[in-house]
Amino acid sequence: MKKLISLGCAGVLVLAIISGETASAAGEIEVIVNNQTAGSGTSAYLANGTTMVPLNAVQQIPGISVSWDNKTKTVTVKRGCKVIKLVAGQKTASAGSGKIALSIPATLHKGHVLVPLRFIAEVSGAYVTWNSLSRTVYVAKADDQLKDRMASGNLTEARRAALQLPRVSMIRNLESTPSSLEGQNFTYYFPEGDYGRFMTESGDVVSYYEVVNERSQLIWTARLTNAAVTESVLFFKNTKALDESGSRPVLNSRFVYFRTMPHIGAASYGFIDPDGAVSELGVQDVTLNEEVIDIPEEQK
Repeated sequence: MKKLISLGCAGVLVLAIISGETASAAGEIEVIVNNQTAGSGTSAYLANGTTMVPLNAVQQIPGISVSWDNKTKTVTVKRGCKVIKLVAGQKTASAGSGKIALSIPATLHKGHVLVPLRFIAEVSGAYVTWNSLSRTVYVAKADDQLKDRMASGNLTEARRAALQLPRVSMIRNLESTPSSLEGQNFTYYFPEGDYGRFMTESGDVVSYYEVVNERSQLIWTARLTNAAVTESVLFFKNTKALDESGSRPVLNSRFVYFRTMPHIGAASYGFIDPDGAVSELGVQDVTLNEEVIDIPEEQK
């Protein structure tokens, strides 16, 4: 794979597309590209350990263009000056004078073109991971604008960018119960002076993420109860976990919080001390994706 990516602009990859009807017997596979479910006219499936996805799923990966020529049965993938072509008939990929053996070729399945996701994603420079618990494939590739904001040196901009990074999960995901979402308030928590770790709270579910190589990795998530307890699951939440997944983080520093109120277009913000004491500093009008605001009192 690395050999292919390093080839010059003249490199052309030839990959087989054959007809096939193999499908996963264990249920449908969800493909999420940069936090968006990849829509398709047919389902992704596993074939010999390789995830095969419809063409329009890989078309959502930033930084590449993907086209299909039905007459020649050719998929063309362009990334900058590199041109990659997937053509029916072979089980090897070729680029220039080199050849790469493929575990499985691209396939025509139920009238749709399906391609090996990891191969295409890695050629595009995207990160790919498989969550066997949720049967979900995550494809993550941050765009240049997000990368620049993360590296800007501006804490507020870096936090906003961190919340917009592609998110991936290798643990069991939890969904908020519908009744807990009344009011639709949403809260973000960051360690003081930090943007590389954050928590989100939506309804009765709280989730902890860490930023890793320009993506946000879900480390822990829990469904909380409203009942007061003597020993809480988090120092700033007087509650216990009814269910949790992943590794519970050790949190012992001061946090900042931003509680969004979409119905009025505002957010409250403040500090949470390690002893759980909350100091609300104010309420400010906010817009979408700018719910995190600058806190002058914060130690940066």
